[in-house]
Amino acid sequence: MDLELIEEQNRLTCTQVTEKYNHAANIANEALRRAFILSKPGVSVNSICSSVNTWILEQVKGLKYRESGIAFPCCVTLNNMIQHFCPSKDEDVTLQVNDCLKIELGVHIDGYIATTATTLIINASPSEPVTGKAADATCAAFYASEAALKLIKPGNTSKMIAETLKGIVANFGCSFVSGSMISEQKRFVLDGRKVIALNEESEEEQEEFTIESGDVYSINILVASGESNATHADCKVHVMQRNVHQKYSLKLNTSRQIYKEIDSKFSVFPFAVASLEDVNKARLGLSECLQHNVIIPLPVLNVKRKETVAQFKNTVLVTDSETVNITRKDNIQIPYVHSIYGVEEKFLSIFNQ
Repeated sequence: MDLELIEEQNRLTCTQVTEKYNHAANIANEALRRAFILSKPGVSVNSICSSVNTWILEQVKGLKYRESGIAFPCCVTLNNMIQHFCPSKDEDVTLQVNDCLKIELGVHIDGYIATTATTLIINASPSEPVTGKAADATCAAFYASEAALKLIKPGNTSKMIAETLKGIVANFGCSFVSGSMISEQKRFVLDGRKVIALNEESEEEQEEFTIESGDVYSINILVASGESNATHADCKVHVMQRNVHQKYSLKLNTSRQIYKEIDSKFSVFPFAVASLEDVNKARLGLSECLQHNVIIPLPVLNVKRKETVAQFKNTVLVTDSETVNITRKDNIQIPYVHSIYGVEEKFLSIFNQ
């Protein structure tokens, strides 16, 4: 594709581009609200994710744009798990009082993406604040997310932003976990060239860059109380994604059928295995796809059982005059928590910008 055309398709000065971003965000915001309302004790995670994914697809049905739909499947990830939990019925779990949930999803309109996430704690006594590690992680994640929204603006550097957010989180006795990052988004691209990886494990040599007008970013803040060391959870992989850079002639007919279904339904975006037509058959076909790297697994990771992970995620459009959070959560209640820690005085001025 012509580079000039690609640039045009990602230019925020184009009214059609910003309209599509906002359309995607409006659907994502309402989908998140619906998932939030459904998340009550006794309700299964599979039923929430399935209901919300179905609702999103209904909203984009009949649109004039060639490709629109789910940019990231609805996930309801519990307690010490980090991301990507959307089980099929054979691995389903039921929500319980005191669970800390990370609800995450994404929508795209013609490839223009809005991803969002929030934290919900099922409080046994809603009139009383949640305290302890869940409160610490939630406060740290929330304030880091709010600070990021202020700091993502033209002229600020990736290094300055990362150092500031790490300082805020550390003051709560918490740490960023695997997957916590600020990543550039473009049309049909969830993770672009510009990335600020926030967890310590990702601190290979990162190329420093400056935020520019016209950029679009996903701010994915994932914070654990205590240490950030992550291991694979004891469950199957629930979310996968087609590897557009890898080609292989699949041998098994089942594998070819599954790959065709994935390509047709989900394009380049992550998908829930539970959303495939026949999950049991899909698992067989996916084995060959995974073996030859044409499908990439996005595993469920977790930290130590005694710890809690909280998440807030937003999509922002950077312009000359302002940074617009298109995934505002005005209609979703922030968890009622109380931490013994707070934001260090040297960071307070950020929130008044």
